Amino acid sequence: MFGSEEKIPSSRLADRLKKLEKMDAITKENHPTNKKVFIYKLTQKGKDLAPAIVDLITWGNKYLNEHISEESKAFAKNLEENREGVLDKLQNT
Repeated sequence: MFGSEEKIPSSRLADRLKKLEKMDAITKENHPTNKKVFIYKLTQKGKDLAPAIVDLITWGNKYLNEHISEESKAFAKNLEENREGVLDKLQNT
């Protein structure tokens, strides 16, 4: 049922990706050598969400800290130390 590291059912992931694509937050392209694989990329609209997502992560780390993984805590700490650098990387990739 869960074929990914994120432990999300493929049907749920596919549904979420379709919704993001319909909202023009991502684009979907065929992989150049494997037609069964797709490449998803953020659009400018999707990249513009980065500051809001970063703020939600920071809020969650502050108020829901006991409910998030150590990896998430480490990412949130990185945001606190280098918010602009992380945003720049997210928005310019």
